[in-house]
Amino acid sequence: MNLISAPRLPSLLQPQQFNKILAGPCTGKGADGYIECADFAYKSDQNGPCNVPDKCRDDKYYMGSQQ
Repeated sequence: MNLISAPRLPSLLQPQQFNKILAGPCTGKGADGYIECADFAYKSDQNGPCNVPDKCRDDKYYMGSQQ
């Protein structure tokens, strides 16, 4: 069996999730959008929806996704 190129599997992690694992709590390591927006993931407002910034609703900013 001869492989012409290395197999490429899609990652289960989005770019900023991967960067967050590598960076931990440090800023400036490629996960700043993820760190900033993750604060809104577990907040709830009993009187209505959270005031989540629009940029945190954008997957390209928050997750670094290419989709």
